[in-house]
Amino acid sequence: MKRFSFISAFLLFITANFSCWGAQYPQYQWPLHTSFSIINTISTLQFYGPMPGFHHGVDLKAPAGTPVYAPVGGIVGMGYYYPRVKVPYTFGVFIEGDDGYRWEFHHVDPQSVPKEIVALAKIHGHVAPGTLLARIYDAPKLYPEILAHLHVNVIDRKGFYQNPLNFFPPLTSHHKPRIRGVYVVGQNNNVVAGWNPGMKSPVFLKPGRYKLVLDISDVLGDATEGDSLRRLSVSINGRRIGDDDFSEHLPEKSFLEGVKKVYETNPIVFPDGKTITNQTVPTRPRRFLYQFDWDVIKNQGVQNKEIHLQIYAQDFAKNAIRKKLAITILKGKP
Repeated sequence: MKRFSFISAFLLFITANFSCWGAQYPQYQWPLHTSFSIINTISTLQFYGPMPGFHHGVDLKAPAGTPVYAPVGGIVGMGYYYPRVKVPYTFGVFIEGDDGYRWEFHHVDPQSVPKEIVALAKIHGHVAPGTLLARIYDAPKLYPEILAHLHVNVIDRKGFYQNPLNFFPPLTSHHKPRIRGVYVVGQNNNVVAGWNPGMKSPVFLKPGRYKLVLDISDVLGDATEGDSLRRLSVSINGRRIGDDDFSEHLPEKSFLEGVKKVYETNPIVFPDGKTITNQTVPTRPRRFLYQFDWDVIKNQGVQNKEIHLQIYAQDFAKNAIRKKLAITILKGKP
């Protein structure tokens, strides 16, 4: 997470035009011209009713009533983005941008939208960059467990949710992602081998098909709750077995698709009966369990030999961490 002031955001905007970060994307000013924190990114795991989903945008945490400005020019619209629940929290202002992208600003107070914007929305009128669109809604008044924030989506012509951070000044953060555990999970989601700071024994593994579950989170800026990753890749003896990359956009048009290919959404069970699972509430320290399918025989074809697992994790400020773990494959049939 990162806090910004209007001046620092402006300076970062100037810098971004001379850097390689997001060079293929147009660069804009943040829609909030005051300090804020980023509490969710495009890849953050969330649960929408019975279905898990990607967050699919970026959340800017700021006090209720904070003005929201148009970062781009375009045709303006407004309405409830979740028509089945027409409450102020599900109200948003939208811009069909001159840049070819659709911009969505969720969780704004419908009573705060200027009369000029309401009038323009009725006739599909055009707004200029920097136009006041609305103010952030007081979410805790309706949902006490939700922080006041602005949700920003950027959607391309094909309908893919883009990574909004590519369109704004680059984030600055000195925190690397934190790898808290690496686990080999077998039948019934039981942990059969693994590593964490409390597990000191060597890692041995019988041949078979497993899930490799990685407990990794990141801290952007000065916040402590933790968030998801920009990129995660895993290799065995230099051979890649999985790669999740959210640098550009979500893998599918629907933010509910592909989630279980990235996250282990069920609890994993340790030999002593203890379990761990994802913790996605942004007001408490969060935990994200990433998973890759792993067929030991197919990927290695070796037995009674030590292999090396290599993990690469990168956050949205491009801080990265690498970890290696030795695993001995035992003799035997799957």
